[in-house]
Order: sequence, then structure tokens, then C-alpha cells
Amino acid sequence: FNPYLIGAGQVSAAAFWKYINLVSSTDNHPMTMVSWHDAMMYAQWAGKRLPTEAEWEYACRNRGKKVKYPWGNGDPYINGKKAANIADESAKKGHSSWTIWEGYDDGYVNTAPVGSFAPNELGLYDMSGNVYEWCEDVYDEHAYSKHSRNNPIYRGGGSFRVVRGGSWFSRPRYVRCSIRYYGSHGSRYYDAGF
Repeated sequence: FNPYLIGAGQVSAAAFWKYINLVSSTDNHPMTMVSWHDAMMYAQWAGKRLPTEAEWEYACRNRGKKVKYPWGNGDPYINGKKAANIADESAKKGHSSWTIWEGYDDGYVNTAPVGSFAPNELGLYDMSGNVYEWCEDVYDEHAYSKHSRNNPIYRGGGSFRVVRGGSWFSRPRYVRCSIRYYGSHGSRYYDAGF
């Protein structure tokens, strides 16, 4: 990889509202209901860009280590501190039919304020859980076989974009660093941010 920087946490509602100059907000929960286009425009305004899918996964895996989750391979704790907002005991209180991470309680039924949980080894918060995160790439099921191994990004045709990381309602297997999802570039989702 070429060197790159990645934001330490998800973009908060307060930061996004400041960008669009509509209201003054102190809402530190992640901004949701933003399309891929919204996220791209915010990033450009902030002098940044969305991470590529490969950059996101490399960061989630603590510089590419062979781990399932940003906290390692076991339960969602880092040095005894809770590490993620995922489908858990709290979520089950509000959504009784969900499959959850048994025995884990992050204290939130839905989103949590940005940075509420222990960061991974790189100091990055919410790499798994809280809200899905838009990436720059166009989604293709076989993208990994179609792009360069050095600084890869897939820009092929298609209207779907990559989202990674799972959210507050994601079951354990769906918050792994390897799991790939997609969303329509113009759609807004209650569980997706950036």
C-alpha cells in the first residue's frame, strides 16, 4: 500500500449538519441516512476522500493481520473494554427475535455516540458495528480478482457501492473484517454512514 490516512471514527451527525449549514447540532451519534454521493461530497468538502475497500479492510485488520474482527478473534473486548456496538443483549431487549452475540451487552439498542468503544490497535473506532461505512469502490462480487494487488480499487460499471463494517444490528458473523456488502449509490440507509 501507498501510505494513507484514515479517519479515527465515523462522521458524526453534528459534523455533517455543520457541513450543510442547516442547524447547529451536538449530536455525536454517527450520521446515517446519507447516500454514497452525500458521503463523497462531504469528504471532498472536508479535503478528504472515502477509503477504498482495500484500505478499509487493511485498517480493520490492524495493518492486514489475519484476524476476524478489529479486536481480534474472540469476544468483542479490547484490554477488558467493550469494543463494538453490534447485535447484543441490549439490542435483543428492543428486538426480541434477533440473533445476537450472546453474553455481550454494549448498552445501546441502536446507534452509540462515535468513539464510545475501545479502538483497535491503530486507534480506529467503530471499525465493526455502529453503522456500515461507505467505501469509494464500485461493488462487484468478484472485484478482488479484477483489480491490482497494489493499492487496489474497483471502478468498474455498476450503480452499487461497497459498504463495510456491519452495524448495531449485525450478528457476529456479519461484523467480521472480511464481510462485504453493497448499497445503491443514491440510496440512504438507516444503518449506513461513513
